[in-house]
Amino acid sequence: MRGHLHTFAILLTALFSSVVYADDSLPNTQLARRGKLLISEDFAMAPADLVTDKPLLKMKSGWRMWSGKWEFVDGVMKGTQLASDGRGAVAACVLPFQNGIFQFEVRLDDCKQVHFRMQDSIPEHICRVIITKEGFTAQKDDHDHKGPDQPVPFGHLSFASPPEPWKTVLVEIVDSKMAVSLQGLKIQGNHPLISTPKAFFDFVVSGGSVSFRNLRVWEALPK
Repeated sequence: MRGHLHTFAILLTALFSSVVYADDSLPNTQLARRGKLLISEDFAMAPADLVTDKPLLKMKSGWRMWSGKWEFVDGVMKGTQLASDGRGAVAACVLPFQNGIFQFEVRLDDCKQVHFRMQDSIPEHICRVIITKEGFTAQKDDHDHKGPDQPVPFGHLSFASPPEPWKTVLVEIVDSKMAVSLQGLKIQGNHPLISTPKAFFDFVVSGGSVSFRNLRVWEALPK
């Protein structure tokens, strides 16, 4: 009996150590702690909740590809803008939330730029990260388009040369604050619009193709 207990203790210690190591290996956050894991998509295959026959704003959860060409090949989700669409390739995920932590890996193949956006239920833009091969920008978005509201940039940073092909993007939304970490570079911003309840987030590919993998979304807990 004592031998079994000793073996169990060793296994439990090893398991605990592996969990701690996994948490420690994640990029450090700026504003919040990771809480409950809400979404985990490696993109080795299409998400199980991918919807093709329902308008996005009538969905309570799941993925919807608005435009462009989206493929799940070679272990990644690959989005390509189509000239016939007259707009970027858009992949959206319905996720009503207030605060959250988003992490994913992105590779700009032959693409000009990719956007990671938050939207409300109108739908209108709230905030975004714009990534190019040279650097990235974080901003509060124009929320009324034809009205007086204007985008508010929180900052732009350039990558070291040469930049890594795959980039890990970490975005934190906590009340009116937004923080972005990318390849050791960090941007923070604050605007009342960011505290607006969010309905979904999306990826927008502008020109060429972009590959995505290892998306994780957590609840954001106080630091």
